[in-house]
Amino acid sequence: MTEKVQMKVYVTDELKRRVDADPRTNSEVVSDSLKTEFATEEEAALQRRIEEKEGRLATLKGERNERQREIKQNQEKLENLRMRLKSIGAKEDDIQDSIDNRLEELETVSIEITEDHPSVQGLSREHFNGNATEALEAMRNRNEELELVPRRYL
Repeated sequence: MTEKVQMKVYVTDELKRRVDADPRTNSEVVSDSLKTEFATEEEAALQRRIEEKEGRLATLKGERNERQREIKQNQEKLENLRMRLKSIGAKEDDIQDSIDNRLEELETVSIEITEDHPSVQGLSREHFNGNATEALEAMRNRNEELELVPRRYL
């Protein structure tokens, strides 16, 4: 059994009248009241902890949503970069195809091909912003791989 200790307390007349009107002993009324008070305090502490956990959970969910948005943005940027890279590769393939076609057309030529030649001029306008020197150099480089036009003519 729990040992009881005597406490001396001062209360208002109203509280004294209520205690006196209660059929329980003064000790039982005070003891029950204090238990209720402390239980309420524990409840309040638990409620505060619940609110803290709910707040932290909301923060974490917000951070997760932010991370998901960031992941989505990075995935979109990555996809755009891949598409740009693919586009560059496709453009280079187009240039190479165009050079190959022009070299095949010149395969039977028996004159020197210069920057003024219509094939070089057409290629320069199509892929080299009108720079016939670059177009001719690209044709020479590609011809070294394919060997379609005799070297003395290109």
